[in-house]
Amino acid sequence: MARFLVRHRVAFFVTVVALVAVCATLIPLTNINTDMTKYLPDDYQMRQGMDILEQDLPAMHEQLRTFGTIFADGNDLIPNDLPKALIVGFSLACVVLFIMCSSFMEVILFLVTIGFAVVLNMGTNALLPSVSMMTHMLANILQMVLSMDYCIILMNRYKLEKGFGLAPVNAMENAVSNASASILSSAFTTIVSLSMLIFMKIKIGADMGVVLAKGVSISLFCNFTVLPCLILWFDKAIDKTRRKKSNLSPAGLARFESKFKVPLAILFLAAFVLFAIIQKRTPMSFSPNWTSAATEGGPEKNDLLLLYPDGEEQRIPALLDSLKTDPMVTTTISYPSLVQRPLTADEMGAFFREMAGDEVSIPAELLPLVYYAQSHPERTEKFTLEELMECIDELRAKGFVDRKIDVESLFSAPAVEEPVISGEAEEAVVETPGENEGIELIGNVEVVPPDFVEPENTDNQQDPQTPYTRFTYEQATTPVTAAELAAATGVDKSMISMVYRMAGKARGTMLPLEFITFVQEQVLTNRRYAAMAPKGAAEQLEQIRRELEIAIAKGPGEIPEEVGSDEETVISEEEEATEPQPEEETVEEIPEVVVNDVVEEMPMSPVERLAEMMFNHHRYSSTRVYRALKRAGIKVSQEELDLLYLYCGAKRDYDPGMRLSPGQLLDFVADTLIHDSAVAPMLPDSLGAAVLQARDSLLSSAQVLLGNGWSAAVVMSEYEVEGDESFAYIERTHARADEMLEAPHYWIGASEMYKELKDGFPAEVTLLTLLTVLSIFLIVAFTFRSVLIPIPLVLTVLTGIYAEVWAVGAGGQTMYFISYLIVQGILMGATIDYSILFTSCYLRYRKTQDVNGALAGAYDTSLRSILSSGLILVLVPFAMSFTMGDAMICSILKSISAGAATILLLILLVLPGVIAALDRIVVPRRANKRRSDAQS
Repeated sequence: MARFLVRHRVAFFVTVVALVAVCATLIPLTNINTDMTKYLPDDYQMRQGMDILEQDLPAMHEQLRTFGTIFADGNDLIPNDLPKALIVGFSLACVVLFIMCSSFMEVILFLVTIGFAVVLNMGTNALLPSVSMMTHMLANILQMVLSMDYCIILMNRYKLEKGFGLAPVNAMENAVSNASASILSSAFTTIVSLSMLIFMKIKIGADMGVVLAKGVSISLFCNFTVLPCLILWFDKAIDKTRRKKSNLSPAGLARFESKFKVPLAILFLAAFVLFAIIQKRTPMSFSPNWTSAATEGGPEKNDLLLLYPDGEEQRIPALLDSLKTDPMVTTTISYPSLVQRPLTADEMGAFFREMAGDEVSIPAELLPLVYYAQSHPERTEKFTLEELMECIDELRAKGFVDRKIDVESLFSAPAVEEPVISGEAEEAVVETPGENEGIELIGNVEVVPPDFVEPENTDNQQDPQTPYTRFTYEQATTPVTAAELAAATGVDKSMISMVYRMAGKARGTMLPLEFITFVQEQVLTNRRYAAMAPKGAAEQLEQIRRELEIAIAKGPGEIPEEVGSDEETVISEEEEATEPQPEEETVEEIPEVVVNDVVEEMPMSPVERLAEMMFNHHRYSSTRVYRALKRAGIKVSQEELDLLYLYCGAKRDYDPGMRLSPGQLLDFVADTLIHDSAVAPMLPDSLGAAVLQARDSLLSSAQVLLGNGWSAAVVMSEYEVEGDESFAYIERTHARADEMLEAPHYWIGASEMYKELKDGFPAEVTLLTLLTVLSIFLIVAFTFRSVLIPIPLVLTVLTGIYAEVWAVGAGGQTMYFISYLIVQGILMGATIDYSILFTSCYLRYRKTQDVNGALAGAYDTSLRSILSSGLILVLVPFAMSFTMGDAMICSILKSISAGAATILLLILLVLPGVIAALDRIVVPRRANKRRSDAQS
C-alpha cells in the first residue's frame, strides 16, 4: 500500500486538488443551524412539543425567537471576528512548528496539507442536512490541532529513513510503511473517541462528532496522499532550509521519574480519585447566559409556551389564572383569554394595562359605561329630571362636560322669544327663533310681571312706625286659586301656576302663606328651580310673607292702608261688587273655566311643563325630556341628552359582575361606540386609532395561537432562564398543568429546555464517559496486546479532564455543559496519542535497557513530537479565545486549552513515573527474559 501511494502520488495530488476546488464552492451552501431544540433527544417532551408546533402551528413556530428557543438564521450569526481568530490560531501554530521543526519548509508543507483537509471537510459539510453553528466555528481549528501530529510523525520518519542512505522515493515508501502503525493508531483513537459523541442523547454531540471524525479522517487521507508528494517535490528545499535543532536534554527528567516512581504512582492514583470526586462540585451551566451571536436577539423575559389539544380550551383560563398567582409571573396569554374569556370592567382594565401598557388605555371610569352601552343596545332608559341633574353634577366633577358638551344651561333659566307651538299635543316641539331673558309665557299671551314698589309715605298714610300691609285678615287666611293669588300679589301668573303644579294643587287652592312657604322652602332652596325664577322673586316673596303675617296678626276686620294711587288700593268685596271697574281692568288676563264649581288650572306653559316634570319625580325618556327642554327654550341637542342618559343608565343599572370578552369589547368600541356622535366627545381623541390597532393586534396574536388540532398559551415571567428558582418554577408549572388538564400537553421554552438538559446531564456524562473510555481502552489494549497497559494511560487523560473541570469551579465560574461533553470527547481521543507514543517508545527501549535508560530513550524520541502537537493543542485554542467575541465559543476553546495543558503535564511529568513503577506489569515477560539473556 505504501509503495502504491508513493508511486501514484501525483495522480492522488491532482485528484485532491480538484476535490478541494469543488469543496471550496460548496462551503457557502452549508446549512448552518442555530436552533438548539433540533438537538434535543427525541424522548424529551419539549422535542415532541416542537414537532407538534412545527406541524400544527407553523405561524407560532416562525415566531419562536420571542420565546427564547429559536434564534435567527445561522449564516447571519457567524461572528465577524471568526476570520481574525483563525488567522491568529494559524499564525500561532506556525510559530510553534517553526520552533519545534528543523526546517521552515516543513511547516509550510504541513499547513498546506492540513489546509487541503480543512477545505475538504468544510465543503463536504454542505452534503449534510445541517451543521450547528458551534460545530461550524470550532471544526476548522480543532481539525488542525487534532491532526497536526500525523504530519509531524510522517516527516520525522522520512528524515530517519533518508538518514539510512536511501533515495527520497524509497525513503518515503519506508516512511509511509513504518509510520503508518503509529499514525493509524493515533488517528483511530481520535476518530473513535469523536465517534462516541454520536451516542449522546443530546444530538449536538452527534453533529460535532460526525464533522470532526470526518475531518480527522480526511486529514489522515491527505497525510498519506498530499504530504508525501509535497515532501518529495520540495525535498531539496527542505534540506536547504534545515537548521540545527534546539537541544532538549531529558536525561535529568528521566532520572527524576525513575527515582520517585513509587511516590508519583501513589500521587497519581490519589489525584485521580480526588479530582473525580471534587469535579462534581463545579456547577454546570445549561444556558449560554452571556452575550453571544446566537443569543443576541433573544428575549429579556423568561417565556414558556404551552401546547394543548383541542378540547382543553375551557380549562386553560383557570390554569393560567392559577399560574398567575406566582408573583414572578407577569403575563399569561391564550386564545380563550384573548378572545373568548369574559372579564369584568376591572379585569378588562387590568388586561389592557398588562397587554399594551399606555398604548391602549381605556379610562377606568369609561369602562362601566362601555359595558352598559354594549349590553343595552335598545336604549330604553327613563329617569327623573332630578336624577339627570345629579348625573350632570358627576360629569362636571369628573371633567367630562368642560371640553365639548355644554350642560351648564340644562334645566336652567330658559330663554325664549315668541315661541311657535306646533299643535296642541303634549309632545309638540317648540321652535325658538330668538332669545331673551325672563319668563314671559302663559300659553300664547305675553305678560310683563309688575315690579313691586315699596310705597311712599303720603299725607293720608298712618304714622311710618305703623306696620304696613295691603292684605286683610280674610285675604291672608282664605285659600285661593293660582289665578286669584296672582291677581292679589301681582306676581307673574305663570310662576304662580307653575308652583301650584309643583305642589300638586293645579286644580286646587292654597293659603297665600302656604304658597309663600312652599316656594321659599321647596323651590328657591333648589338651585335648579331657583334659576327658573325671575330676578328679584325672592325679595318679592319675602315682602309678601311679611305683609301676610302682619294681616294675620291684626286679626279680622282690619282694613289695609292705601298704597300709592286709587287704582292700586285694595277694596272690599262689597265695594268691588257695587263700584264699576276701570276699563283696562275688564280684560280677563287669567282665563278660567268653571266646571261643577271647580276652577280649572290655567293653560300650562312649556316652562311650567318642565317644572312639573322636574318636581313630580316621574321618569321620562330621552326623547320626552328633549322635547320639554326644547319647548322651554333650553338649548340642548338630542345627542348630548342621549349621552347623559347613557351615563345615568350606566350609573344606575351597571352590574359590576357584567362580563365581556376582550374581542367583544374591542369590536363594540371600534365598530359602534367611537362612531356614536353622542359618545365620541367623551372619548380621548387617540382612542379610536388605538382601539383599532389593539383589535388588529389581538386578532393577529390570537390567530397565531390557534392551530390544526393544537393551540398554544404563553406564560411570561421574570425568572432567570436558568437557576434553582427557575427550575423549581418549571416543576410547579408542570405539576399544576398535569393536575388541571386531562389530555397530554407539552411545554416549550428556554427554561424548559435547560431543565430537561440538566435532568438528563448526569446520565449523558456517564454514557459518554463509559463509551469513550471503553473504546479507547480497547484500541490501546489492541495496540499493546495488553489489558493492563491501557489502565494508566486512560486514567491519566481522565485525571487531566477532571482537574480542569474542578479548576473552573474553584475559580468561581460555571462550566457550559456542552464544553464538558465536547472537551471530554475531544481530549480523550487527542491526548491519548501522546500517552501511546511515549509508552511505545519506553517499551521499545526497555527491550535493551533498564528502566532509567528506557525512560531517557522514550523522552528523547517522543518529546519533540509530543510538544509540537501538544503545544498547538494548548496554545492555539487559548489564543483564539481572546480574539473572539462569542463567549460560548470562547468557553469551549478555553476548556480545550486548559484540559490539554493539564493532560500534557501529566503525560510528561507523572505518567513516566507511573509506567516505571508498573514496569513488571507493563513490560511483557518475554521481553524481560530476552533482556536478561542479552545482559548475561
